[in-house]
Amino acid sequence: MATGLFAAEWRVRVSEPDREALLELPGAHPFQVMPGRDMGRYVVLRSDIVADDAALSGWLDRALAFTRTVPPKTK
Repeated sequence: MATGLFAAEWRVRVSEPDREALLELPGAHPFQVMPGRDMGRYVVLRSDIVADDAALSGWLDRALAFTRTVPPKTK
C-alpha cells in the first residue's frame, strides 16, 4: 500500500528521507496502528496540508516510486 485517505487524514508511505521531511510539516505524525506502534514509513497528514495539487502530485509520485522498490511480503 502506497497511500490512503481516511476522513481528514492522508496516509502515505515514503522513503526514510522523505518521511523525515514530511514529519516536519505542521500536524504531520507517524501512522500508528495502535498507540506506541508506528507502522513502518507511513506518515499521516491532514488533508488541508496537501490541498495544493502540485504538492500532492509530487508526494504521490514519491510514494509510488518508493513502494515499487519494496519487495512483496511472503507467506
